[in-house]
Amino acid sequence: MCSCTKCVFVCVFACLLCAALAAGQSASLGLGRAASPGEVESWGTIVGPDGQGLPPGSATAAEGRSLYDRRCVACHGPTGREGPDDQLAGGQGLLATDEARKTVGSYWPTATTLWDYVYRAMPFNQPGSLSTDEVYAAVAYVLYLNDIVGEQEPVDAASLLAIAMPNRDGFVSDPRPDIGSSAVAATTTAQVRVAGGAALGEVAAFTTPWGEPDLQGVWSYATITPLQRPTDLTDRSQLTEEEVAAYNQASAVRATSERRSGLSAERDLALAYNQVWWDRGQATDRTALIIDPPDGRLPPLTPDARERQAANQAYRVDHAYDSWNDRPLQERCMTYQRVPPVPSGYSNTYQIFQSPGYVAILNERIHDVRVVPVDGREPVHGRIQQWNGDSRGHWDGATLVVETRNYRDTTRWRVFSGSRHLRGVERFPRLDNDEIDYRYTIYDDTTYTRPFTVQLPLVSPPGYVVYEYACHEGNYAMTNVLSGARAQEKTAADEGSR
Repeated sequence: MCSCTKCVFVCVFACLLCAALAAGQSASLGLGRAASPGEVESWGTIVGPDGQGLPPGSATAAEGRSLYDRRCVACHGPTGREGPDDQLAGGQGLLATDEARKTVGSYWPTATTLWDYVYRAMPFNQPGSLSTDEVYAAVAYVLYLNDIVGEQEPVDAASLLAIAMPNRDGFVSDPRPDIGSSAVAATTTAQVRVAGGAALGEVAAFTTPWGEPDLQGVWSYATITPLQRPTDLTDRSQLTEEEVAAYNQASAVRATSERRSGLSAERDLALAYNQVWWDRGQATDRTALIIDPPDGRLPPLTPDARERQAANQAYRVDHAYDSWNDRPLQERCMTYQRVPPVPSGYSNTYQIFQSPGYVAILNERIHDVRVVPVDGREPVHGRIQQWNGDSRGHWDGATLVVETRNYRDTTRWRVFSGSRHLRGVERFPRLDNDEIDYRYTIYDDTTYTRPFTVQLPLVSPPGYVVYEYACHEGNYAMTNVLSGARAQEKTAADEGSR
């Protein structure tokens, strides 16, 4: 639970206001635009102060303790008071003083909206990943930390509604007509209208004002499903529901504090010391992201590619620290994910923007932006090679097709090899409000014995915000790595001269 506890009130206000506009209510503030029915649908049921929409479920603070220790303690501390992020507990009676602290116990007016906030936004690195009972367990434990419920007291829909929060009288109603009871009614009306059987085309047109298919938004390709099928699953393309759940559970605790005693110092460092830094996504029901070849494996390299790969590896062993030119591109803050991407530990996010004749694709990791013309222009000359190639797009019906070529020979993917002969073809067909069936095919007959195709989940994560990835700010890695190498060389030379 690593975010500002007061934000839920702003979010609920914004959602209700947009819903009012979507249902045709007048907007006296003159701000924003009407929300589409599809956008209203994507919010789901908003649990407000009246508790409407709370699902069946129950948990106690005792049951929530282990969940809190695994998923929340890194941000908020063992008792909810230590940080480093917002304090969840304490501060009651101090709001009107110079020592005011806005916590769940001192500031939050209703327990039902606390449930809504945890359900939608927590944990910070995997929002929306908690089950209903886990949400009740987390809420119960946070309330327990604030001495609002007992450790063994069941918390469910009825008891949340009955809880009198310490600051329940600290808020006043907003009299403006566009966020009053009419907005609540508008939300209900809009949700009923969408839930009442509207076809996909009626939910959202997915068309820009200038008539092109609309792919705009934030899209995550995070997943722990591997690129290649593991060798112990050679004959299987699908996982069972139980296997998917087991993989997700193992991923959720791979860097949690209780495992630290069983980790070597090197492994602890490799896991970044803490689960909160990871945003690896969930497992799909497939055993590999590669869907062609059917075995889910990268095709064999050509003989020439094997020679190149061996020569490159030998060079890196002997010259890894000669200069900045020998360091990886991601360490130089130049590019990380490449085009097309392979999921990594975090920031697996595209943000897509469109204007007439162009689609811009922002990759969150190291702030790469591809501006893809879709106006039929020719690619740049083949002599002009770029780290992530030159992309050109066109519309195949409602599907954006992007072809990228003219890569530099020195561009390296983290998983598969590349060359100036590589060509990538991506397809972006939008399925609904929150999913694009993203696939790409790699062609390079100087490297692989055949093309291969990858299918990645591309989903719109609720509430996800793309912040600046300021890789260069405070990045002392290059100086320290090279100076460290020079120091090692000097030490070796000194020892050799003795």
